[in-house]
Amino acid sequence: MSSESIRDRAGAFSRLASLTKVPQGIPERSFEAPSRLTERARTTLQGHFEVVEGVRSGTGFAYGSMGLLAEHTHYFDGFALFFSIPSGMAVAMRASTGEASRLAFGRDDRTWTYGPDRPLPDTAPLPVRIVFETLRRLAPEDARADVAVANAAPSSCADAYVAALGVATARACRETFLPAQEDRRICGQVHEAIEASMGRSFSPAFIIAAEQGRPERYCFVDAATLEWMSLEAPKEDALAFGLVETGDPTFFATGAVARKRKMASEAVVILRRKGFDTVASLRDLEHRDLPAATDAVPIRLRPALRWLVKENQRVPKLVGAVQRKDWQLFGALLLMSDALTRRDWGSTTDVSDSVVDEVDAMSLDGMYGAFSMNRGRAVVMAGRPFVVPRCLDRVQAGLKKKFDMDVRVMLL
Repeated sequence: MSSESIRDRAGAFSRLASLTKVPQGIPERSFEAPSRLTERARTTLQGHFEVVEGVRSGTGFAYGSMGLLAEHTHYFDGFALFFSIPSGMAVAMRASTGEASRLAFGRDDRTWTYGPDRPLPDTAPLPVRIVFETLRRLAPEDARADVAVANAAPSSCADAYVAALGVATARACRETFLPAQEDRRICGQVHEAIEASMGRSFSPAFIIAAEQGRPERYCFVDAATLEWMSLEAPKEDALAFGLVETGDPTFFATGAVARKRKMASEAVVILRRKGFDTVASLRDLEHRDLPAATDAVPIRLRPALRWLVKENQRVPKLVGAVQRKDWQLFGALLLMSDALTRRDWGSTTDVSDSVVDEVDAMSLDGMYGAFSMNRGRAVVMAGRPFVVPRCLDRVQAGLKKKFDMDVRVMLL
């Protein structure tokens, strides 16, 4: 991505407006409504487990909240911005008198069982572990439950998927077993359950975004204080998002987060020793001090330091762009993030890079920007609503030709 391209996005609105076609109609997004998703979870519960009359039951739902600039909060307690898709994750739960809890996922015939004498196998998928860990933490100690999950959150967006699943399960559990506490925030318990299931750190910002997510709203989160602020999303005729699933939808590589968290912590220790006394976290490092801070740490830590600090500093700018409805700057910030991620963080792929470059090439058509997420497993693009579908088609055809890949694309 050239610097000229970034400058185009940051300040060429009037020129672009004169070259862009008039919209001929905005396509409908094909997400399953929360009510239908919840009903599908109930149907899955009834279809997999025997009907029991007179027992307590409940449901929980959480919107899939996609991180715009958020992944850096897995490594230190920075800021993050999210937007919600119109659907997400639904969980139906029913108290059970059986010896173990049971779990079923919609469109999957397999049933999972967990109890004192029925441990999960080591091969149990992460979503299964998250459901049972959340149930274990929120339900009474001797409680058992039958659980069913219905999902419409893209599995390639693993952070959003995981957070929505944990929050929806917690809400169903509270409604089933602890109705008097249903208004209490469940971020802490869900956070513990997800980290225990994954065996590594997971940013609480994603859980807060899932807990507070609403359609037509953005969520600005402080991962240190767990405070959040809701922002009005742009109207449907102003900005649209598209998703390209560019890699294996499996979840997270073991060890990668722990290694990079250690690098972030090590950088802070060194900076404090070399004159940055007030820096307790990388979020405390001001932009004007970044060159000196970069020179103060060993060469092996410099790329990580640059990426973490600059990514965090871009979030308030992105919030400002949303508030001012400056979509040129909005897209430029996403592209700057992706460019630095390629150079310093190394978590993109040839396929995801190709997608971002294709979006970049369509700037005069009305595309604003794109960035790679979830270690290159998906790319989110932003642009004018009547241009994004055309860009998705073009990207899909290009990946087929270049990599012989049939990728899934969707409007968000």
